[in-house]
Amino acid sequence: LSAALCATLCAALLTGCNEDDVERSMGKQTAAAVEKEYGTTRDPLLAEWVNVTGQRLVGQSFRQNIPYSFKVLNTDMVNAFAAPWGYIYVTRGMLDFAKSEDEVAFVMGHEIGHVAHRDSIKSVKKSLLFSLGSALLAGKNRDLSDLSEVGSGLLLLHYSREDERDADNAGAIHSYGAGFDPAGGEAFFTRLLTLEKGNRSSSLEH
Repeated sequence: LSAALCATLCAALLTGCNEDDVERSMGKQTAAAVEKEYGTTRDPLLAEWVNVTGQRLVGQSFRQNIPYSFKVLNTDMVNAFAAPWGYIYVTRGMLDFAKSEDEVAFVMGHEIGHVAHRDSIKSVKKSLLFSLGSALLAGKNRDLSDLSEVGSGLLLLHYSREDERDADNAGAIHSYGAGFDPAGGEAFFTRLLTLEKGNRSSSLEH
């Protein structure tokens, strides 16, 4: 993400800018960067299935007043993640790794839960404000634009255990409500844990 975006986010969060505006900008910029880096699938049928399934799951979410998009990234990494403002991605590797539609539905329902609970924006607030506050407390007289490194790793922000539990609950609710078996989530993550223990996964996948 650009230095200008990070500086803008710092300023917006500190001046009480409308949170929806900040989240919308974050989502747009993050989505553009991700799609430029990995590219999206050229298989129109796969892309359509993922989007239709995702929209079906969104119908079970309490946050439906924003646009959601679901895309497949062209990478063999086993991963799925949600950028702010409803940009949700699954990787080709994740779809290959999944053994059923139920597993895919649970994973996407989990990511919808992160969007619905605004987990990204909460994490960004904490990390940006902490870093900025640390610089001020240390007596560093720095212009806001010089703090561009703050928040540069938006995609690698960690959610709390509570956030992850809430997203798991959302995954179960969304998938069940949309007609899928939530037990697919347990099967998926059990196999994923085995993959991670085998040190085959990348840092981004972790």
